[in-house]
Amino acid sequence: FAEEHPNVGISVVSPGAVDTDISKGDRNAPAGVKGFDEADPTLREFRAMRAQSKKGAMTTAQLAQIVVDGIRAKQVHIFTHPEHAQRYQKRPAGTIASWQQAGAGVA
Repeated sequence: FAEEHPNVGISVVSPGAVDTDISKGDRNAPAGVKGFDEADPTLREFRAMRAQSKKGAMTTAQLAQIVVDGIRAKQVHIFTHPEHAQRYQKRPAGTIASWQQAGAGVA
């Protein structure tokens, strides 16, 4: 595909904390639809934790610049928060284990 379509690229963005209102998505729900907190009271804790994690979060403009720079550099994986590197380093081992469980013969 890459040889046939050299101007088409794919990037996977793995953002850390970004200052958005995504946890308030129910604010746009149609009338009569239960909000997150009413539908699942356990989400109250999550939303409180999310509000705390927004402290020190990057802005959407910062995220956008990182993504644009990554796309221009033809990066397949774009990571926004280098401090999360250890978390991402564990993922390949889990993927390989899954292939091995499926009998794919991956070493």
